[in-house]
Amino acid sequence: MANAVCVFCDDNYFPVADILCRQLAAEEGRNFDVVLFLESKQAKVPAGKRPFEVRVIDMDALIPANTQFTTRISRAAYNRLFMGQLLDERYKRALYLDCDISVWGPVSALFDLDLGGAPLAAVQDCNFVKQPSAELQQRWHDYLASVEISNGGHYFNSGVLLADLDAWRARDMRGLMAGYIARHGARMTGMDQDTLNYIFQGEWAELSPRWNFQLLWSGFGLEQLIDARIFHYVDNFKPWHDLVFTWGHEHVADFGDRFQGASWPDFVLKARRRDHYKRFAKWRTRQALRWFPLVGQRFERENKRRRQYRDLTIAHVSQALDEGRYLDVRAGLTAIDPAALAALKGNKVREI
Repeated sequence: MANAVCVFCDDNYFPVADILCRQLAAEEGRNFDVVLFLESKQAKVPAGKRPFEVRVIDMDALIPANTQFTTRISRAAYNRLFMGQLLDERYKRALYLDCDISVWGPVSALFDLDLGGAPLAAVQDCNFVKQPSAELQQRWHDYLASVEISNGGHYFNSGVLLADLDAWRARDMRGLMAGYIARHGARMTGMDQDTLNYIFQGEWAELSPRWNFQLLWSGFGLEQLIDARIFHYVDNFKPWHDLVFTWGHEHVADFGDRFQGASWPDFVLKARRRDHYKRFAKWRTRQALRWFPLVGQRFERENKRRRQYRDLTIAHVSQALDEGRYLDVRAGLTAIDPAALAALKGNKVREI
């Protein structure tokens, strides 16, 4: 096959990456191979037969020594920059997926999209969309300018990337990355995502949120309207931490089912055992006390933000449709009814 879906992870995220790749490999009639790149301290593939390829990699030769890492984003997050080099030359297209993702429908049709010479296609980042005031919008644009990303070039989320691999191979990704990090280093809040947006600014094609539905956009009906295929859990809490996940029990149930059917049946339970029982107890206490004025005000502020996210998201998608920005909509792969989209503004949001 000339297409590949690739996932990168380290040892900590291997169970999540494993069930994601099993989900992808089970797609009926798929037109892609599934490759999981594992940067492992154990230097070997974890035991078990899998319907996809696992490659253990060592990134020391590719990632510059001065790359800045944080406790929130591991070194493995930068590996996606080098998928052109790591995948065999026979692969011409790749769909990169973050580990904290669930696929709720076939993705093969993405590989049939004509990128029109663009090196990649991606979805706008929810942080680019959700700024509720002129002051916050200006602060966001000022930040992008400070890290050499043009305000007019928009800003994509790097969790789902449809890449033209030959275009990636033609670039000195290591050199571009090293130079960018040397100039900005720890100031970058987006880290690898900032790096990719800098390298490809003004060149990428935009996809609709159907193909990278970031959970801050959920809870008012947009995911059903556009038939979201790829859900991205960008919040700090994930569905396998189900005691504190507030974005929909259907996602918790999905992960529970898939872990039970894989090699990691107790992974959800182990994840709960960390500090999530304490967080859950705190959340339940707040729920019990929400009729007190100060506690109730905090809940209302959060729910107000969710309503703001709803309105900003609808406005953003409507504008993108008016401007014809969505590659998948232009190609007939995704259908979004503008009238039905506008009607979502009257929907209640899923409140906490």
